[in-house]
Amino acid sequence: MFYCVADRYAGEADVEGTPFGRYQLVEPLGRGGMGEVWRANDTVTDRVVAIKVLPAHLSEDEDFQRRFRREAHAAARLDTPHVVPIYDYGEIDGRLFVSMRLINGRDLDTVLADGPLDPARAVRIIDQVAKALHAAHKVGLLHRDIKPSNILLDDDDFAYLIDFGIARIADETRMTKSGNTIGTFAYIAPERLDSRAEEDSRADIYSLACVLYEALTGEPPFAGTATAHLMFAHVNTPPPRPSATRPDVPAEVDEVIATGMAKDRDMRYATTIELAAAARDAITVPTPRPVASALSPNEAGPVPSRPPIIPERPEITPQPKITTAEGMTASSKSSQRQPDTTRADSTPPSPAGRPGVAILIGLAVTVVILIAAAVLLIIVGNQAEDSSRGGLPFWTGGGMCAAIAVALILARVVMVRRKAASARRPPP
Repeated sequence: MFYCVADRYAGEADVEGTPFGRYQLVEPLGRGGMGEVWRANDTVTDRVVAIKVLPAHLSEDEDFQRRFRREAHAAARLDTPHVVPIYDYGEIDGRLFVSMRLINGRDLDTVLADGPLDPARAVRIIDQVAKALHAAHKVGLLHRDIKPSNILLDDDDFAYLIDFGIARIADETRMTKSGNTIGTFAYIAPERLDSRAEEDSRADIYSLACVLYEALTGEPPFAGTATAHLMFAHVNTPPPRPSATRPDVPAEVDEVIATGMAKDRDMRYATTIELAAAARDAITVPTPRPVASALSPNEAGPVPSRPPIIPERPEITPQPKITTAEGMTASSKSSQRQPDTTRADSTPPSPAGRPGVAILIGLAVTVVILIAAAVLLIIVGNQAEDSSRGGLPFWTGGGMCAAIAVALILARVVMVRRKAASARRPPP
Protein backbone atom coordinates (compact mmCIF):
# COMPACT_ATOMS: atom_id res chain seq x y z
CA MET A 1 0.00 0.00 0.00
CA PHE A 2 1.14 3.56 -0.54
CA TYR A 3 0.08 7.11 0.07
CA CYS A 4 -0.17 9.28 -2.83
CA VAL A 5 -1.85 12.28 -5.62
CA ALA A 6 -0.18 14.18 -8.35
CA ASP A 7 2.82 13.30 -10.44
CA ARG A 8 5.99 15.18 -9.61
CA TYR A 9 8.64 15.94 -12.17
CA ALA A 10 12.00 17.74 -12.44
CA GLY A 11 13.40 19.25 -9.28
CA GLU A 12 12.73 16.20 -7.14
CA ALA A 13 13.70 13.81 -9.93
CA ASP A 14 17.39 14.46 -9.28
CA VAL A 15 17.26 13.11 -5.73
CA GLU A 16 19.71 10.19 -5.40
CA GLY A 17 18.64 6.91 -3.88
CA THR A 18 19.22 3.18 -3.90
CA PRO A 19 19.53 1.88 -7.47
CA PHE A 20 16.83 -0.60 -8.51
CA GLY A 21 17.14 -1.27 -12.19
CA ARG A 22 16.05 1.89 -14.03
CA TYR A 23 14.70 3.35 -10.77
CA GLN A 24 16.27 5.18 -7.84
CA LEU A 25 14.52 4.22 -4.57
CA VAL A 26 14.37 7.48 -2.59
CA GLU A 27 12.34 6.76 0.55
CA PRO A 28 9.94 4.10 1.82
CA LEU A 29 6.24 5.01 1.91
CA GLY A 30 4.89 1.90 3.60
CA ARG A 31 5.48 -1.75 4.45
CA GLY A 32 3.15 -4.69 4.68
CA GLY A 33 2.86 -8.44 4.32
CA MET A 34 2.80 -8.09 0.55
CA GLY A 35 6.01 -6.03 0.29
CA GLU A 36 7.29 -2.46 0.48
CA VAL A 37 6.24 0.71 -1.31
CA TRP A 38 8.91 3.23 -2.23
CA ARG A 39 8.94 6.71 -3.58
CA ALA A 40 11.31 6.39 -6.54
CA ASN A 41 12.69 8.23 -9.53
CA ASP A 42 12.22 6.70 -12.98
CA THR A 43 15.47 7.58 -14.74
CA VAL A 44 14.02 6.78 -18.17
CA THR A 45 10.91 8.96 -18.03
CA ASP A 46 12.42 11.42 -15.51
CA ARG A 47 9.44 11.40 -13.18
CA VAL A 48 8.74 10.42 -9.61
CA VAL A 49 6.70 7.23 -9.19
CA ALA A 50 5.61 4.80 -6.53
CA ILE A 51 7.10 1.30 -6.70
CA LYS A 52 5.80 -1.69 -4.83
CA VAL A 53 8.53 -4.32 -4.35
CA LEU A 54 7.39 -7.77 -3.28
CA PRO A 55 9.39 -9.89 -0.78
CA ALA A 56 12.07 -12.13 -2.22
CA HIS A 57 10.45 -15.36 -1.01
CA LEU A 58 7.31 -14.60 -3.07
CA SER A 59 9.37 -14.03 -6.16
CA GLU A 60 10.84 -17.52 -5.73
CA ASP A 61 7.36 -19.05 -5.86
CA GLU A 62 6.70 -19.80 -9.51
CA ASP A 63 2.94 -20.13 -9.06
CA PHE A 64 2.73 -16.82 -7.24
CA GLN A 65 5.00 -15.16 -9.80
CA ARG A 66 2.79 -16.34 -12.66
CA ARG A 67 -0.36 -15.15 -10.87
CA PHE A 68 1.24 -11.81 -10.04
CA ARG A 69 2.15 -11.11 -13.67
CA ARG A 70 -1.31 -12.02 -14.96
CA GLU A 71 -3.13 -9.97 -12.38
CA ALA A 72 -0.79 -6.99 -12.72
CA HIS A 73 -1.45 -7.08 -16.44
CA ALA A 74 -5.20 -7.14 -15.85
CA ALA A 75 -5.01 -4.23 -13.38
CA ALA A 76 -2.91 -2.21 -15.84
CA ARG A 77 -5.68 -2.51 -18.42
CA LEU A 78 -8.31 -0.93 -16.16
CA ASP A 79 -9.58 2.29 -17.66
CA THR A 80 -11.15 4.24 -14.82
CA PRO A 81 -10.01 7.45 -13.10
CA HIS A 82 -10.49 5.91 -9.65
CA VAL A 83 -7.78 3.26 -10.07
CA VAL A 84 -4.16 4.38 -9.79
CA PRO A 85 -2.53 3.94 -13.23
CA ILE A 86 0.14 1.24 -13.46
CA TYR A 87 3.16 2.28 -15.50
CA ASP A 88 5.23 -0.91 -15.45
CA TYR A 89 5.56 -4.28 -13.76
CA GLY A 90 8.00 -7.19 -13.87
CA GLU A 91 11.09 -8.49 -12.08
CA ILE A 92 14.33 -6.72 -11.20
CA ASP A 93 17.20 -8.46 -9.42
CA GLY A 94 14.93 -11.37 -8.49
CA ARG A 95 12.26 -9.10 -6.98
CA LEU A 96 8.76 -8.62 -8.42
CA PHE A 97 7.69 -4.97 -8.64
CA VAL A 98 4.87 -2.72 -9.83
CA SER A 99 5.51 0.91 -10.85
CA MET A 100 2.55 3.29 -10.62
CA ARG A 101 1.59 6.92 -10.24
CA LEU A 102 2.71 8.58 -7.01
CA ILE A 103 -0.21 10.22 -5.25
CA ASN A 104 0.09 12.68 -2.38
CA GLY A 105 -2.79 12.32 0.01
CA ARG A 106 -4.19 10.36 2.92
CA ASP A 107 -5.83 6.98 2.96
CA LEU A 108 -9.34 6.58 4.36
CA ASP A 109 -8.05 4.73 7.39
CA THR A 110 -6.01 7.80 8.42
CA VAL A 111 -8.99 10.09 7.80
CA LEU A 112 -11.28 7.94 9.96
CA ALA A 113 -8.82 8.21 12.84
CA ASP A 114 -10.26 11.72 13.28
CA GLY A 115 -13.79 10.36 13.62
CA PRO A 116 -16.69 9.21 11.42
CA LEU A 117 -17.60 11.05 8.25
CA ASP A 118 -20.67 13.02 7.44
CA PRO A 119 -23.12 10.63 5.71
CA ALA A 120 -23.04 12.60 2.47
CA ARG A 121 -19.23 12.57 2.35
CA ALA A 122 -19.04 8.89 3.23
CA VAL A 123 -21.46 7.94 0.47
CA ARG A 124 -19.64 10.16 -2.04
CA ILE A 125 -16.34 8.35 -1.35
CA ILE A 126 -17.95 4.90 -1.50
CA ASP A 127 -19.57 5.83 -4.81
CA GLN A 128 -16.15 6.51 -6.36
CA VAL A 129 -14.70 3.25 -5.05
CA ALA A 130 -17.75 1.41 -6.36
CA LYS A 131 -17.02 2.73 -9.86
CA ALA A 132 -13.44 1.49 -9.67
CA LEU A 133 -14.55 -1.95 -8.51
CA HIS A 134 -17.25 -2.12 -11.16
CA ALA A 135 -14.65 -1.49 -13.86
CA ALA A 136 -12.51 -4.31 -12.46
CA HIS A 137 -15.43 -6.72 -12.16
CA LYS A 138 -16.43 -6.11 -15.79
CA VAL A 139 -13.09 -7.53 -16.93
CA GLY A 140 -13.29 -10.41 -14.44
CA LEU A 141 -10.84 -8.97 -11.90
CA LEU A 142 -11.52 -9.30 -8.17
CA HIS A 143 -9.79 -7.09 -5.61
CA ARG A 144 -10.28 -9.30 -2.51
CA ASP A 145 -8.87 -6.77 -0.04
CA ILE A 146 -11.25 -3.81 0.13
CA LYS A 147 -10.46 -1.84 3.29
CA PRO A 148 -10.00 1.83 4.29
CA SER A 149 -6.21 1.72 4.00
CA ASN A 150 -6.53 0.78 0.32
CA ILE A 151 -8.62 3.86 -0.49
CA LEU A 152 -6.67 7.07 -1.12
CA LEU A 153 -8.15 10.57 -0.96
CA ASP A 154 -6.68 13.75 -2.34
CA ASP A 155 -7.44 17.25 -1.04
CA ASP A 156 -10.71 17.31 -3.04
CA ASP A 157 -11.84 13.91 -1.74
CA PHE A 158 -11.13 12.32 -5.10
CA ALA A 159 -10.86 8.61 -4.28
CA TYR A 160 -8.44 6.04 -5.68
CA LEU A 161 -8.62 2.30 -5.13
CA ILE A 162 -5.14 0.84 -4.77
CA ASP A 163 -3.29 -2.40 -4.11
CA PHE A 164 -4.53 -4.97 -6.56
CA GLY A 165 -1.50 -7.03 -5.46
CA ILE A 166 -3.63 -9.87 -4.11
CA ALA A 167 -6.33 -9.57 -6.73
CA ARG A 168 -7.39 -12.66 -8.63
CA ILE A 169 -8.80 -13.30 -12.06
CA ALA A 170 -12.31 -14.56 -11.35
CA ASP A 171 -12.31 -17.45 -13.79
CA GLU A 172 -8.90 -18.78 -12.79
CA THR A 173 -7.89 -21.15 -10.00
CA ARG A 174 -6.50 -19.79 -6.78
CA MET A 175 -3.00 -20.89 -7.80
CA THR A 176 -1.89 -21.09 -4.19
CA LYS A 177 -0.36 -24.21 -2.67
CA SER A 178 -1.04 -23.40 0.95
CA GLY A 179 -4.77 -22.72 0.56
CA ASN A 180 -4.54 -19.91 3.11
CA THR A 181 -7.19 -17.21 2.96
CA ILE A 182 -5.83 -13.87 1.78
CA GLY A 183 -7.38 -10.62 2.92
CA THR A 184 -8.23 -8.58 5.98
CA PHE A 185 -10.58 -10.36 8.40
CA ALA A 186 -12.34 -7.19 9.55
CA TYR A 187 -13.92 -6.84 6.07
CA ILE A 188 -13.86 -10.38 4.67
CA ALA A 189 -16.95 -11.99 3.14
CA PRO A 190 -18.30 -15.18 4.81
CA GLU A 191 -17.93 -17.32 1.67
CA ARG A 192 -14.23 -16.51 1.53
CA LEU A 193 -13.83 -18.35 4.84
CA ASP A 194 -15.04 -21.53 3.17
CA SER A 195 -12.24 -23.11 1.15
CA ARG A 196 -14.78 -25.02 -0.90
CA ALA A 197 -16.72 -21.92 -2.03
CA GLU A 198 -15.94 -20.19 -5.28
CA GLU A 199 -15.37 -16.44 -5.07
CA ASP A 200 -16.98 -13.83 -7.29
CA SER A 201 -17.57 -10.08 -7.31
CA ARG A 202 -20.13 -10.31 -4.50
CA ALA A 203 -17.28 -10.86 -2.04
CA ASP A 204 -16.00 -7.36 -2.92
CA ILE A 205 -19.54 -5.99 -2.51
CA TYR A 206 -19.65 -7.38 1.05
CA SER A 207 -16.30 -5.77 1.88
CA LEU A 208 -17.38 -2.43 0.40
CA ALA A 209 -20.50 -2.48 2.60
CA CYS A 210 -18.25 -3.05 5.61
CA VAL A 211 -16.15 -0.02 4.65
CA LEU A 212 -19.32 2.07 4.23
CA TYR A 213 -20.39 1.11 7.76
CA GLU A 214 -17.01 2.14 9.17
CA ALA A 215 -17.04 5.43 7.25
CA LEU A 216 -20.44 6.25 8.81
CA THR A 217 -19.66 5.14 12.38
CA GLY A 218 -15.87 5.32 12.72
CA GLU A 219 -15.68 1.66 13.71
CA PRO A 220 -15.56 -1.64 11.77
CA PRO A 221 -18.87 -3.55 11.65
CA PHE A 222 -17.65 -6.16 14.17
CA ALA A 223 -15.51 -5.16 17.12
CA GLY A 224 -12.38 -7.02 18.14
CA THR A 225 -9.11 -8.05 16.56
CA ALA A 226 -9.02 -11.79 17.25
CA THR A 227 -9.24 -13.72 14.01
CA ALA A 228 -11.54 -16.42 15.42
CA HIS A 229 -13.95 -13.82 16.80
CA LEU A 230 -14.11 -11.92 13.49
CA MET A 231 -14.60 -15.10 11.48
CA PHE A 232 -17.51 -16.15 13.71
CA ALA A 233 -19.11 -12.71 13.49
CA HIS A 234 -18.96 -12.55 9.68
CA VAL A 235 -20.56 -15.98 9.41
CA ASN A 236 -23.18 -15.80 12.18
CA THR A 237 -23.75 -12.28 13.56
CA PRO A 238 -26.42 -10.16 11.81
CA PRO A 239 -25.11 -6.96 10.17
CA PRO A 240 -25.08 -4.03 12.60
CA ARG A 241 -27.28 -0.95 12.17
CA PRO A 242 -25.31 2.31 11.77
CA SER A 243 -28.27 4.44 12.88
CA ALA A 244 -28.14 2.72 16.29
CA THR A 245 -24.79 4.36 17.10
CA ARG A 246 -25.01 7.49 14.93
CA PRO A 247 -28.26 9.49 15.26
CA ASP A 248 -27.40 11.58 12.20
CA VAL A 249 -27.42 8.49 9.97
CA PRO A 250 -30.88 7.93 8.42
CA ALA A 251 -32.56 4.67 9.37
CA GLU A 252 -32.87 3.85 5.65
CA VAL A 253 -29.10 3.26 5.58
CA ASP A 254 -29.57 0.27 7.89
CA GLU A 255 -31.28 -1.62 5.08
CA VAL A 256 -28.43 -0.78 2.70
CA ILE A 257 -25.86 -2.23 5.09
CA ALA A 258 -28.04 -5.28 5.78
CA THR A 259 -28.37 -6.01 2.06
CA GLY A 260 -24.70 -5.37 1.25
CA MET A 261 -23.54 -7.56 4.14
CA ALA A 262 -26.09 -10.34 3.69
CA LYS A 263 -24.71 -13.74 4.70
CA ASP A 264 -26.25 -15.28 1.61
CA ARG A 265 -24.46 -13.65 -1.33
CA ASP A 266 -27.53 -14.19 -3.51
CA MET A 267 -29.33 -11.67 -1.30
CA ARG A 268 -26.73 -8.92 -1.81
CA TYR A 269 -26.69 -6.20 -4.42
CA ALA A 270 -25.77 -7.50 -7.86
CA THR A 271 -23.11 -4.81 -8.44
CA THR A 272 -21.16 -2.23 -6.47
CA ILE A 273 -22.97 0.45 -8.49
CA GLU A 274 -26.30 -0.74 -7.08
CA LEU A 275 -24.89 -0.60 -3.55
CA ALA A 276 -23.68 2.98 -4.01
CA ALA A 277 -26.97 4.06 -5.61
CA ALA A 278 -28.97 2.57 -2.71
CA ALA A 279 -26.78 4.38 -0.18
CA ARG A 280 -27.18 7.64 -2.05
CA ASP A 281 -30.95 7.27 -2.12
CA ALA A 282 -31.05 6.37 1.58
CA ILE A 283 -29.42 9.63 2.70
CA THR A 284 -31.38 11.81 0.29
CA VAL A 285 -34.32 13.52 1.94
CA PRO A 286 -37.29 13.26 -0.43
CA THR A 287 -38.53 16.65 -1.60
CA PRO A 288 -42.32 17.01 -1.33
CA ARG A 289 -43.92 17.43 -4.68
CA PRO A 290 -45.75 20.78 -5.07
CA VAL A 291 -49.51 20.71 -5.40
CA ALA A 292 -50.42 22.04 -8.83
CA SER A 293 -53.49 23.92 -7.57
CA ALA A 294 -51.61 25.59 -4.71
CA LEU A 295 -48.14 26.32 -6.09
CA SER A 296 -46.95 28.43 -8.96
CA PRO A 297 -44.60 26.87 -11.56
CA ASN A 298 -41.56 28.93 -10.52
CA GLU A 299 -41.77 29.36 -6.75
CA ALA A 300 -43.17 27.67 -3.71
CA GLY A 301 -46.04 29.16 -1.80
CA PRO A 302 -49.77 29.65 -2.23
CA VAL A 303 -51.11 31.20 -5.37
CA PRO A 304 -54.05 33.65 -5.14
CA SER A 305 -57.26 31.99 -6.16
CA ARG A 306 -58.57 33.04 -9.53
CA PRO A 307 -62.16 34.24 -10.04
CA PRO A 308 -64.41 31.84 -11.94
CA ILE A 309 -64.29 32.24 -15.69
CA ILE A 310 -67.66 33.39 -17.06
CA PRO A 311 -68.14 33.18 -20.82
CA GLU A 312 -68.70 36.56 -22.39
CA ARG A 313 -72.13 37.24 -23.82
CA PRO A 314 -72.55 39.31 -26.98
CA GLU A 315 -73.46 42.89 -26.26
CA ILE A 316 -77.09 43.71 -27.06
CA THR A 317 -77.89 47.19 -28.32
CA PRO A 318 -81.15 48.56 -26.90
CA GLN A 319 -83.82 49.07 -29.58
CA PRO A 320 -86.91 51.26 -29.43
CA LYS A 321 -90.01 49.42 -28.29
CA ILE A 322 -93.21 49.25 -30.36
CA THR A 323 -96.60 49.28 -28.66
CA THR A 324 -99.24 47.09 -30.27
CA ALA A 325 -103.01 47.58 -30.17
CA GLU A 326 -103.27 45.06 -27.34
CA GLY A 327 -100.77 46.98 -25.18
CA MET A 328 -97.87 44.56 -25.82
CA THR A 329 -94.30 45.83 -26.42
CA ALA A 330 -91.70 44.28 -28.69
CA SER A 331 -88.24 45.22 -29.88
CA SER A 332 -87.49 45.93 -33.50
CA LYS A 333 -86.75 42.93 -35.69
CA SER A 334 -83.10 43.98 -35.99
CA SER A 335 -82.43 43.54 -32.25
CA GLN A 336 -80.95 40.28 -31.01
CA ARG A 337 -83.48 38.04 -29.20
CA GLN A 338 -82.61 36.38 -25.88
CA PRO A 339 -83.44 32.71 -25.52
CA ASP A 340 -87.03 32.17 -24.33
CA THR A 341 -87.10 29.83 -21.34
CA THR A 342 -90.90 29.95 -20.83
CA ARG A 343 -93.21 27.29 -22.10
CA ALA A 344 -94.54 27.67 -25.61
CA ASP A 345 -98.18 27.37 -24.60
CA SER A 346 -97.81 30.30 -22.15
CA THR A 347 -97.50 32.87 -24.98
CA PRO A 348 -100.83 34.63 -25.57
CA PRO A 349 -102.22 33.91 -29.06
CA SER A 350 -102.48 36.64 -31.69
CA PRO A 351 -105.89 38.06 -32.55
CA ALA A 352 -105.96 36.11 -35.77
CA GLY A 353 -105.32 32.94 -33.85
CA ARG A 354 -108.13 33.38 -31.31
CA PRO A 355 -110.91 30.81 -32.04
CA GLY A 356 -113.81 33.10 -30.87
CA VAL A 357 -113.03 35.86 -33.34
CA ALA A 358 -112.67 33.41 -36.22
CA ILE A 359 -116.10 31.90 -35.51
CA LEU A 360 -117.77 35.29 -35.42
CA ILE A 361 -116.21 36.32 -38.70
CA GLY A 362 -117.29 33.04 -40.31
CA LEU A 363 -120.88 33.46 -39.12
CA ALA A 364 -121.04 37.01 -40.38
CA VAL A 365 -119.85 36.00 -43.81
CA THR A 366 -122.32 33.10 -43.87
CA VAL A 367 -125.24 35.41 -43.01
CA VAL A 368 -124.20 37.80 -45.76
CA ILE A 369 -124.13 34.97 -48.28
CA LEU A 370 -127.56 33.74 -47.19
CA ILE A 371 -129.06 37.22 -47.46
CA ALA A 372 -127.47 37.64 -50.86
CA ALA A 373 -128.91 34.28 -51.94
CA ALA A 374 -132.40 35.29 -50.75
CA VAL A 375 -132.19 38.54 -52.63
CA LEU A 376 -131.14 36.69 -55.74
CA LEU A 377 -134.08 34.31 -55.44
CA ILE A 378 -136.52 37.23 -55.21
CA ILE A 379 -134.95 38.86 -58.22
CA VAL A 380 -135.08 35.62 -60.15
CA GLY A 381 -138.76 35.18 -59.27
CA ASN A 382 -139.61 38.65 -60.41
CA GLN A 383 -137.74 38.19 -63.64
CA ALA A 384 -139.56 34.95 -64.30
CA GLU A 385 -142.85 36.70 -63.86
CA ASP A 386 -141.77 39.56 -66.15
CA SER A 387 -140.58 37.10 -68.74
CA SER A 388 -143.97 35.50 -68.89
CA ARG A 389 -145.36 38.95 -69.54
CA GLY A 390 -142.91 39.68 -72.30
CA GLY A 391 -140.04 41.32 -70.25
CA LEU A 392 -136.36 40.43 -70.08
CA PRO A 393 -135.45 36.85 -70.71
CA PHE A 394 -135.06 34.61 -67.65
CA TRP A 395 -131.46 33.64 -68.25
CA THR A 396 -130.33 37.25 -68.09
CA GLY A 397 -131.43 37.69 -64.48
CA GLY A 398 -130.32 34.20 -63.51
CA GLY A 399 -126.86 34.76 -64.96
CA MET A 400 -126.42 37.92 -62.98
CA CYS A 401 -127.45 36.15 -59.78
CA ALA A 402 -125.04 33.29 -60.46
CA ALA A 403 -122.18 35.69 -61.09
CA ILE A 404 -122.82 37.51 -57.84
CA ALA A 405 -122.95 34.20 -55.92
CA VAL A 406 -119.63 33.03 -57.40
CA ALA A 407 -118.03 36.35 -56.54
CA LEU A 408 -119.17 36.07 -52.95
CA ILE A 409 -117.86 32.48 -52.66
CA LEU A 410 -114.46 33.49 -54.07
CA ALA A 411 -114.30 36.38 -51.63
CA ARG A 412 -115.02 33.97 -48.82
CA VAL A 413 -112.28 31.57 -49.96
CA VAL A 414 -109.69 34.37 -50.18
CA MET A 415 -110.58 35.61 -46.70
CA VAL A 416 -110.25 32.15 -45.17
CA ARG A 417 -106.80 31.56 -46.78
CA ARG A 418 -105.50 34.91 -45.51
CA LYS A 419 -106.65 34.09 -42.00
CA ALA A 420 -104.93 30.70 -42.15
CA ALA A 421 -101.65 32.25 -43.37
CA SER A 422 -101.84 34.88 -40.62
CA ALA A 423 -102.33 32.18 -37.97
CA ARG A 424 -99.22 30.26 -39.17
CA ARG A 425 -96.96 33.34 -39.12
CA PRO A 426 -94.71 33.44 -35.96
CA PRO A 427 -95.37 36.34 -33.59
CA PRO A 428 -92.86 39.24 -33.79
